[in-house]
Amino acid sequence: MNISRIGILLLGMLLAALLLGCNALALGGAQKYKVDLTNILMQVQDEIDNEGVVSDQTFNKFKTFMENNEEEFGNKGSYVKAENALECLITARNDPEKAFFQQQSAKLEINLCFDMLKTEVSN
Repeated sequence: MNISRIGILLLGMLLAALLLGCNALALGGAQKYKVDLTNILMQVQDEIDNEGVVSDQTFNKFKTFMENNEEEFGNKGSYVKAENALECLITARNDPEKAFFQQQSAKLEINLCFDMLKTEVSN
């Protein structure tokens, strides 16, 4: 008897979530973009601060993320700032003499991106 009550309760909660458009179970679209971008940028920033260089794995993850999200989010200010940070990291990799300056520039762009992510509306 108790099992059937729990089942009915869970079914009711699922139905309510579907009717209300609840996003508690999964992120999608702009919300997922914000979370993923924030996580990648925090990793980049952490590696610059602690290692003095961004690992190949993190760099490629960042680059792939940007390529995959350009069509949908390329017009957002956060995307533009993240793209500027990526360009700084590319320059740092290609010109070791400018690496420190470019990494510091990337960190600045990342902080500006974080500010933009706070104010952008998730649709």
